[in-house]
Amino acid sequence: MNNTNSQQRWTIYGGIVIVLIFILAMGWQYTRANRLQSELAVARAEATLGASALEAQRGSYEVSRRLASDFFTQLQVTVGDAPSDIQPQLRAMLEQRDGIITMLSRNDDQAADVLARMFTQYRTALGSPGAASASPTSTGQPSGTSIPVVPDTMSDSVPMP
Repeated sequence: MNNTNSQQRWTIYGGIVIVLIFILAMGWQYTRANRLQSELAVARAEATLGASALEAQRGSYEVSRRLASDFFTQLQVTVGDAPSDIQPQLRAMLEQRDGIITMLSRNDDQAADVLARMFTQYRTALGSPGAASASPTSTGQPSGTSIPVVPDTMSDSVPMP
């Protein structure tokens, strides 16, 4: 009888340990998923801003305007979740929203440079590696000038080896 009680007790203890391990693993996965989701939102916002700058450099101001609007919407949603030490920088970027959208609506050539500088500011604020050293506007051109992008017309006519 005593042996049966001991065996039942160990079975109950084992079941409790398994349930506790399961709960801990589930909590760890939940925390990890939230962190990865936050990192993905930052990466998407960065990619959207970069695409907006590229489209403005290409002269596709309407596409750039839509992308910039998407970036500012994403930024507005996530600025409250950002670390408190970078929130002022992100809020300063949000304050530029109306001016940038207006520049893009008016097909202003300066919009590309403004977006490229904002892209660098965003990466620097988030501490992205290489953000301060690799500026998207560091082309050797004087400030305020842009390099025209010529579409590649040869790619369709050149056979691939």
